Amino acid sequence: MKRAIRIFLTFLWAGVSAASAAGRAWETRTGCRIAADDANDADSFAVSRGTEEFRVRLYWVDACETSSAFPERVASQAAYFGITPARALLLGREAARFTEDFLRGGFAVATRGENAGNGRTYANVAAAGGDLAEALVAAGLARIHGRHDGANRLRELLALEEAAKRAGAGGWRSEEAWQAAERAARERLARFAALAAAALAAIALLSALPVRRRKRR
Repeated sequence: MKRAIRIFLTFLWAGVSAASAAGRAWETRTGCRIAADDANDADSFAVSRGTEEFRVRLYWVDACETSSAFPERVASQAAYFGITPARALLLGREAARFTEDFLRGGFAVATRGENAGNGRTYANVAAAGGDLAEALVAAGLARIHGRHDGANRLRELLALEEAAKRAGAGGWRSEEAWQAAERAARERLARFAALAAAALAAIALLSALPVRRRKRR
């Protein structure tokens, strides 16, 4: 109950800004794809549509960070799920992969052009599997937090979160499941390191080969 009250007060504050954008017309862009960008994560990413490219930030939700560049934010996200900052970062990377897979077949972006900072606009994003914000909450991969679009969706999102908790999904997983996720992450890192080492060894071998020079006639 206390969590629900905190979430409600957060969205009440955010609603002041959302109301200021309420008079703007919605614009929907279909046929969108995720564009490669080092700053991409689960709730904020670059979008390409033909020759157009822009960045969006989801309404309603906040996924965990994928790096420790913002420690205070990571700590806040970790506290929401009741996990350590290290696990919050692991959850953020998991959420980023989820978003990439969820949107792989293309998606639509609905926006009113509300400024989200850092060259981004707030938006709702939907793909064949449904609304991305709802999917992230249902999978336990994002907290209900941040700017909203003025629509009455809070009750639905809270219901999805409660279901995710009961299922032990994402950030709500058990200690045993967390340990398994951490082992899997270490194994992925070890495989990546092995591939990188093999690539470097191949480059070194190729650079050591003698270069044949053509004889001048």
